[in-house]
Order: sequence, then structure tokens, then C-alpha cells
Amino acid sequence: MIIRKDFFGGSEAIGVFISVTESYLLYPPIVKQASVEEMSKAFGVPAISITIGNGRVVGAYVRGNKKGLLVPSIILEEELEKLQKTLPDVKITVLNAKNNALGNLILCNDKGALISFKLQEFAEAIKETLGVPVIVGKYAGTDLVGSSGLANNAGAVLHPLANDQDCANVGQDLSVPVDISTVNCGIPYLGACAAVNNRALVVGKDSTGPELQRLSELLAV
Repeated sequence: MIIRKDFFGGSEAIGVFISVTESYLLYPPIVKQASVEEMSKAFGVPAISITIGNGRVVGAYVRGNKKGLLVPSIILEEELEKLQKTLPDVKITVLNAKNNALGNLILCNDKGALISFKLQEFAEAIKETLGVPVIVGKYAGTDLVGSSGLANNAGAVLHPLANDQDCANVGQDLSVPVDISTVNCGIPYLGACAAVNNRALVVGKDSTGPELQRLSELLAV
């Protein structure tokens, strides 16, 4: 299922605000409840309202899969406690990294994870939290492997500057077929502009028919 949304008068930053896996949907309180209910039903997972560092951005700060969730050190104690209480079966780890935008630096699914060189010292902690093999690398010449790509357990799509070798490497890391695409009428930052799990894909309303068809085929949603 594909849902086209416009959260705040602009559709380009859905993945910056929300984060979804096979176990949970995290969203900031500023997202309208009607949108939350629609997405929760489509993704087939419970929705949890949360802030990170008392801010309105969630997706850019966190990254997880069905087993684990990585959060930055700016998370407040009460926010962490809420996540631990509402996600008792998910391993939650705070990474004390210099760059708090973990969602921008990690691309993962339930089979593997690709992390930026900026997080290489945390590779073992990420592996233990997500319960998957972890590879340190980049593609399309960028360290922003999370915000430049989108992945579920069926496939992955990368920034259009990713070459064949990039796609092959990421495909091996995540154990899924990989190709390139854009979203929102040519925007290359798929992870920042969309959110996906195995059941549904949420994209901006500016996404074109050919983009939606390509994303649907590659991610099997």
C-alpha cells in the first residue's frame, strides 16, 4: 500500500519526522491524529507519540528495526523511559555519537545494516541492538546512507547517483535487491522524504506516478 501525505503544507520531509519498522511507528506530537491513525493502520503497527530532545523531529534522530532501536544522546530521560515502557520487547540503545542524526547515518532492515563511517566506532553496539550484521560504508559519494536511501525486507532504493557497484554492495549488506530512484518529483533523499516497512510506503503528495510505480515494484508494497 502506498499513501501520499502532506504533513505540514510541504511533503518533502516525511522521513525526517517519522520512523517506522515492523514493530512500531514513532511520530512527533505535531502530526495530526487522523494521519497517525491512517499510517498506523497501513503499516500494521502501533503508533507511539514521542519527542527526541523535546524537539519536533523524530525520524532524523532515530533508526531501528523490529528487534532494536538506536537513539541519540540528546534524548531526555523521560523520553527514553517512555520508549522503554511502550516497547518492552525492543532493545533500545543510546549512542553517544557526535552526530545526533542517527536516522541520516544508518540504513537498515531486519537482515542487515549499513552505517556511515561517522558511526564506525559504534558498529558493535549497533549490531547487538539491531541483531543483524553491520557494514561500514557509503554510496553515491555520501555518508548520509540513511537519508539517501530507503529499505525494507523486500528491497532497497538509493540516491540516483549510486552506481551499479554501490547497489550491489548495499544489496549484499541488506540481503535484498537494490536499485536507484527518486521521490517527490525528483528529490534524491528518499529516506528523508518517505517511510516504509513491509506493508506500506508513505511518500509526499508531489511524488509522480512513475516514481510510485518504481518504488512499489522495488519495495514490494
